[in-house]
Amino acid sequence: MRYARDPYAITDASDFIDSMMAEGKGWVDQERAYLTLMMTTRAAELSKSLVGAFVWLILVGAIMAFLGVAAAIGIGKAIGDPAVGYLIVAGIYAVLLVAFALLWKGAMGDGFKLRIINLLHGH
Repeated sequence: MRYARDPYAITDASDFIDSMMAEGKGWVDQERAYLTLMMTTRAAELSKSLVGAFVWLILVGAIMAFLGVAAAIGIGKAIGDPAVGYLIVAGIYAVLLVAFALLWKGAMGDGFKLRIINLLHGH
C-alpha cells in the first residue's frame, strides 16, 4: 500500500495529485479487503446453517423412519395384519406431507425465505 506524502512538503500540483492518488488507492484497497471479509463471513454463516440443517434433516429422517417401522409393526400386530399396519403408517405420512405442503406454500415458506435473505444481508 502506498502512503501519502507529508502534506506540508507539497511543492507543486503534481505532488498534490500523487498524494491524492495514493490516498484514493489505499482507500479502495481497504474497502476491497473489508467487502471480501464481509462476503466470506456471510458465506461461511450460510454454509454453517445449511450444513446444520442438512444434518438435522438426516437425523430426523432416520428417527422418523425407525419410528414409522416400529409403529407399523405395532399397529400390524394389534390389528393382526402387518401389511395394514404399514398402510396406516403410510397414510399418516401422506397426511403429514399434505399438511407440510400447505404450510410451506404459506407463512412457513415465506418465513424461511426471509430468514435466508436476512442471513445473507447480515441482519
